[in-house]
Amino acid sequence: MQMNNIKKIILFVVFITVTQASYAKFYRWVDENGKVHYSDKLPAERARGAHEQLNETGVPTKAIDRDKTDAERAAEKIESEKLANERREKAAIEARQRAKDKILLDIFTSERDLIYTRDDRLTSIESLINLTELNNKRLEERLKVSTDTQARLLKDNKKVPETIIEKINSIQGQIDKNNNYIASQNENYEKTKKDFEADLLRYRELKSETP
Repeated sequence: MQMNNIKKIILFVVFITVTQASYAKFYRWVDENGKVHYSDKLPAERARGAHEQLNETGVPTKAIDRDKTDAERAAEKIESEKLANERREKAAIEARQRAKDKILLDIFTSERDLIYTRDDRLTSIESLINLTELNNKRLEERLKVSTDTQARLLKDNKKVPETIIEKINSIQGQIDKNNNYIASQNENYEKTKKDFEADLLRYRELKSETP
């Protein structure tokens, strides 16, 4: 009877030992000087640093990275927000393109329609430019008459009436305004031409993709 109790005690001790060994944790870490450390207890100052958990045979079972610094977390947040903004911008660009594609396909039934619309738009802009240039020629003729009168009076040492000076300034101001308008319409012409070229290429792509 006593021998049986001894056997039970021995078996119990072996069981506890094996059980504890199976749950034992060992740690491995490298300090700031590059020295490798092993221990069954992880120092408190290393808890937030990079380290590995090992089993009883020394095989790594888990790797824990060091806690990030505030600067690193802030940099990650900035990068994350940047990527999110880029994704939103990309989605917005794609949405605008889809909407533009739909308009192209809804408005123009053929490539010829798009070309006719382009030519009409460009012709309209050209007409505005030509009319403004013609108006400027007339203004320049009137300006020449007034400036010649002013020059003749000055040559004769006579006072130039205020009305003539105001007329010269007014005509010159209108000419300058028209020149600015012509320049803006020339830019509009080139932009319209470029936009329609892009639309025409895109229209061809969409039509080739349409079953």
